[in-house]
Amino acid sequence: MNFEIPLKICIAFYICSSYCFANPALNIYKNWIQLKGYPLYIEYRISLEELNKSNILNIIRKEDTNFSKEVTNSIPIRQKKCDATYASMGKEYILHLKREIPLNVNREREIFYYSDSQKDLCFFKNFKYLSIRPSSYALDGPLWIHYLYNFPIFAELNTWINIENVLFKSRIEHTILNNEDVYVLKGIRKRSTNQDIFNCYTITIFQNKIKKITYHQTVEKNNKVIYELPIECEVNYSNYFTLDHYNTPIPKTITINRFFIHETRDKNNKFIFKAIPASKEIVQIINYSSDLNVIKNKFKINIPKGTRISDSLMNKSFTVGDYIERLENNLQLKK
Repeated sequence: MNFEIPLKICIAFYICSSYCFANPALNIYKNWIQLKGYPLYIEYRISLEELNKSNILNIIRKEDTNFSKEVTNSIPIRQKKCDATYASMGKEYILHLKREIPLNVNREREIFYYSDSQKDLCFFKNFKYLSIRPSSYALDGPLWIHYLYNFPIFAELNTWINIENVLFKSRIEHTILNNEDVYVLKGIRKRSTNQDIFNCYTITIFQNKIKKITYHQTVEKNNKVIYELPIECEVNYSNYFTLDHYNTPIPKTITINRFFIHETRDKNNKFIFKAIPASKEIVQIINYSSDLNVIKNKFKINIPKGTRISDSLMNKSFTVGDYIERLENNLQLKK
């Protein structure tokens, strides 16, 4: 006896089975995303080191002139070292950055952000400038929470990929290796008549904690892998702890290794792929709390006299202390 199954049911079954299949990884990311809505204070240190920059630029110059100009004249990479504070009250959060920048570089060293998802307050302490503007998430540094549910394939913040979206849009393969659950998320990157290119994210889970995520690409033809490129980015999570009141394990240390993939050919004209280390980023939690009094204290900001304030919401600008100075001058004249 033959049974005909409607196509819609097949698709629904595939989506449902993929969703269930990915549940352990998906649940971890959902728990991490939910941390955005909890009162939370995290103090962390970021160190970001560029590697083999001149070597990589030389390779790019030889192979792609236009891309070489783009890379050479690009915005400088984020600060190499930074002490940061992230505090959240659920609907509002702050990010306080203290960056180590060479004295001859004209970039802000201390920045205070506040956002309630409708408006942002950005205070550049050394430049004595404060702006109030509609919320845009255009930050000079990543929120600590961003490291948990985004995949930072490149150091630039606008390239980070939301892993939850990848989980829903990818084909998922699951294996168990050395008591570790390994999930490979495979999504199409580019289709052509000759071959297809896929993005592959591999999530390794041990004892219900994410141990590692890697990203690489594969080139396939007729569902067969022709080339498997080296790992382009690897994120390691370690030293887990659990905050009071929240039953969500959090990594105290996150290490991100990024690679430049160099494509060449051998004597037989076959492709060879080499991974050259491009950067190493370490995020280390120094202090943390879920105490409301501690968190509220982090939202306080001292704006010194002489700070220029630009409020684009009210279309006003003024300098802190102008009124006080006029009052002092009037008092002096009356004496």
